Amino acid sequence: MEEPKPEAAGEPTRQAKRKSHPVRVALITIGCIAVVVIVVIFVGNPTYDNRESAQRKAAQSSLRNAMAAAKTVYVERDDYGLVSAKTLMKLEPILTFTSGESKGPLEVAWRVDDVVTEEATFPDTQFSAAVRSESGECMYISDAAAPPFHGGTFYGSGDVCTADAARQGATNTTW
Repeated sequence: MEEPKPEAAGEPTRQAKRKSHPVRVALITIGCIAVVVIVVIFVGNPTYDNRESAQRKAAQSSLRNAMAAAKTVYVERDDYGLVSAKTLMKLEPILTFTSGESKGPLEVAWRVDDVVTEEATFPDTQFSAAVRSESGECMYISDAAAPPFHGGTFYGSGDVCTADAARQGATNTTW
């Protein structure tokens, strides 16, 4: 029979190795938790960006629907002057229309204005609207149906969510 070998000086005994085992398990557990937290932080941020993007898209959809309803009325007589909250709600019953400030993605602040150029004034030829997204950003749309070179649909965004702000802030050809 072989005798057990004496352990070299400085090497931990079997008992000491067994006692350090819980410490190693705790360190490994803490390391794993740290890795999970880091992954959640880096993976979670794009989700927040996607949510804000979806909220902006929902507001833009409400504006496109409001514009389609206004255009439906406009094409009958080439006049946005016939557009009213009542006719807009009849054409888009899911939306509410206000002359004040939009407070949410289904509430559209709108107004009709004259288009004034150097050549002439074109009454009731501009429709402007604003909708506040769930993220708090206000989206704008404005359509000027005046003669060539003065007309078109323009888009924008800002903090103030009124149709007047939309009329002034919708200056881009895309959102």
